[in-house]
Amino acid sequence: MRIYLVRHGSAVRGGPYAEADRPLTVEGTAAVRGAARGLAQLGLKPRALLTSPARRCRDTAALLAVALGIPAGAVRAVDALASGCSPSDVLAELAGLGAQDEVLVVGHEPDLTALGSVFLATSGPAVLRFRPGSCACLEVEETPAGRRASLLWLLTPEELAHRSLDAPE
Repeated sequence: MRIYLVRHGSAVRGGPYAEADRPLTVEGTAAVRGAARGLAQLGLKPRALLTSPARRCRDTAALLAVALGIPAGAVRAVDALASGCSPSDVLAELAGLGAQDEVLVVGHEPDLTALGSVFLATSGPAVLRFRPGSCACLEVEETPAGRRASLLWLLTPEELAHRSLDAPE
């Protein structure tokens, strides 16, 4: 199974919004669109997309779903990905998906770093650094001792957008 961990795009700070209702900024939306095109050029074919219920994550997920051709029925907002989530809750959600080939997960920092650390079997949380709109690809293997993963790549939204610009139309 491949799991793609995506941090939501840059969101509005302050203003009249509750924490969970902060939308993406104009720049954040543009960066996610560029990153989504780059992910499409990489040939991602996720069969499921799980997202935090926070608006900035749902907005990011919607942009990714359009670019990657993910049907609306395959996109789910799950409480296990809310800000401050536990990696074990996310693992339970992923286990409930069965043997999906590829799964896209949209969430927050430092939660994505903690989840990546669990998969990569490290002792500390500082394994990955997710800037807004970044995406990591983990190849997950089932072993007798549980799940282990290898980090295949970690790309910023700028690196992903550059891939989409380099691709032939």
